[in-house]
Amino acid sequence: MKDKKFELTVIFLLCLTTIILFGLYLKKDSENIVLKLKLKDQQQKTKRPISWQKVKSSSESTQVEQSEEGEIESNETLATQKEKPSSVKDMTTIALMKEVEEKIQNKESLNLPMTNRGIELAEELIFREPYIYAAYKAKVIFLMVKEFKLLTSIDEANFEATLEQMSEFDLVSDSTLRDEALLIAKTDSELEELEANIDSMGEAKEQLEEYLARSESEAEKTLLEQRIVEIDEKLEETELEIEEISFALENDLADMEALGNQDLIELPFKRNLAREDFDQVVEDAEGLLEEFPHFEMAYAYLIRALELSAREEEAFMILAESSLSESQKTKVKRYLRNISDQNPKEFWKQLRFR
Repeated sequence: MKDKKFELTVIFLLCLTTIILFGLYLKKDSENIVLKLKLKDQQQKTKRPISWQKVKSSSESTQVEQSEEGEIESNETLATQKEKPSSVKDMTTIALMKEVEEKIQNKESLNLPMTNRGIELAEELIFREPYIYAAYKAKVIFLMVKEFKLLTSIDEANFEATLEQMSEFDLVSDSTLRDEALLIAKTDSELEELEANIDSMGEAKEQLEEYLARSESEAEKTLLEQRIVEIDEKLEETELEIEEISFALENDLADMEALGNQDLIELPFKRNLAREDFDQVVEDAEGLLEEFPHFEMAYAYLIRALELSAREEEAFMILAESSLSESQKTKVKRYLRNISDQNPKEFWKQLRFR
């Protein structure tokens, strides 16, 4: 009888140990979402995305056909819908897409109810059209607005599951879709600023040319002509800068083709920097480098997290002790410079939809 009790006790302890170890494994596995995304990104993918614009154009065409057949709602019904937001399940796909676009375009002014509705809209789109990659991007953007702009907690499992779903898409076989797939804007804001400068300089040049045409003073004409020449030179410099930035963006797209969806893998790093969870960034980066020892992005985030943790000496030694080539080290420094120039808590503003 004692032997039987002893045997049962041993079996119980073995089962308990197995459960504990399995739980620890799951905890470790779930914590390093970056490594999980990278591993999934390396796998052969069969999930081909559909372009947001393609679905939107198709839905608009369908809506036009229905309107021509007289299948349109009355003005009274439309007025009622404007007064009270529709249930997302009752909305047409094109209406869902247009509202998502509008909300993301104004994401810096969203409040909590608007953001929650944005999440609901994105989830309904994913349910209806599971191959629209941009719908998953929209959901991630709304979740990050909720967490970092509105300082409201989000469902961690839901967020990670969305990233994992995104990592299953094959984004590298179509250049248009690669461009649409980029989640983190790397050059868009700078390009927009430069293009705005060109517009301003163009307007200033037109005004000067009008003054020049009316001027009767030779001295004034000389000054105006000199100023116009200066603007032309500045316009030429700015246009050249736009070309260089556009070329850099093309290289980012080429990187996606060669290295996979790094953009998606970068998001958890940015999120943990914003949360000031530097230890998690270090842990994730080190785990990633164990499997992918030449992954430049991981080195950059490891170094930055160490710097922000006041571990500058360790950060300094990372590249010195690495086996990276000089060109790889240069790329790490480029990543690091971009990371260091940004306010970690405002990364959600960089998230691009289209």
